[in-house]
Amino acid sequence: MSKSTTNNQKNVNFNIAYSHMRMCAFVAITVILLCSLMFSARIESVLFGTNIHYGEQWVEKSNELSVHYLDVGQGDCTIIKTPDGKTIVIDGGKPNQYSVIDQYLKKINNNSKDIDYVILSHAHDDHYGGLVNLVKNYNVDTFIRPHESGGHLGALDLTQVNNVLVSTHGALITGSNYQFYFYSANTSYSNVNDYSPIIELTAFSTTFYFTGDATSVSENEFIVQRTGVVYESILQVGHHGSNTSTTQNFLNKINPSIAIIPVGKNSYGHPTANILSRLEAMGTTIYRTDTDGTVVIAATYNGIAVYSNKDVDQLFIEWWHIVAGAILISAVLIFTVAPKQSRKNK
Repeated sequence: MSKSTTNNQKNVNFNIAYSHMRMCAFVAITVILLCSLMFSARIESVLFGTNIHYGEQWVEKSNELSVHYLDVGQGDCTIIKTPDGKTIVIDGGKPNQYSVIDQYLKKINNNSKDIDYVILSHAHDDHYGGLVNLVKNYNVDTFIRPHESGGHLGALDLTQVNNVLVSTHGALITGSNYQFYFYSANTSYSNVNDYSPIIELTAFSTTFYFTGDATSVSENEFIVQRTGVVYESILQVGHHGSNTSTTQNFLNKINPSIAIIPVGKNSYGHPTANILSRLEAMGTTIYRTDTDGTVVIAATYNGIAVYSNKDVDQLFIEWWHIVAGAILISAVLIFTVAPKQSRKNK
């Protein structure tokens, strides 16, 4: 066989391989595009070990603890449903948000008027306001109040509540596969916000933190009190994303993989760019009730599932960054490396 014939055969073989490579690249790019469009949430689930349901409604399941971060505007209200059937409410937003809380409780509690625990972080009306009517209209078994006495707490009529406890350091609520541990160091603060206990909820293998409006003072106390390593957690960001809270040292201690910011339209600049940047730098996935609506996180033995109204188009745009990168790399390989190799073999 002549040298010319051998070279021609090599060129034919290379061209066939080159065509196959282009076809494979085309198929790969097509698959990436389709996945980005149709299964972006599922891809994120695989990457981050979290089942994410954008635009889907939460449905209660057995042997699950669910945390509902309600959209109550510039305020704070969280409802927890436990595996053993208890209902726990932390804070109640402003007075005009009671109807939102009432309707949500009716939906997830099958119209039951029984609440096992109500926890008030501190006596500011964007936290206690909705609780005024809640304790009047619901059968509250136990109310846990802050150390703070007098002031706005007088607006709450707790005479119909079975038990009234003062927030103290320790495990105040325990049950099947979950525990609420209160970190509350002092009984006197100059700033009302610091009466907010930092509450650690451990459910199955997931750790949640609820901080109310606790500032760096309370966060520093928590760092001292909380021994051991927190490898990963879900954080309800303190004081609606204000610079007074969510210090770097606190974040380093609890390592939040997900952060929920309870916030609405406000004139305070909440959440601040500084806090958002700090969370993003740690790789924390951020949810905001002003943009994502009510966020629900359900914990089981198998991990967590997140339900929110987060705009799917936002996620799609984020995945377009990856798609664009894949297309660019494929184009470089196909139209530069391969032609050079083809010319080299001629």
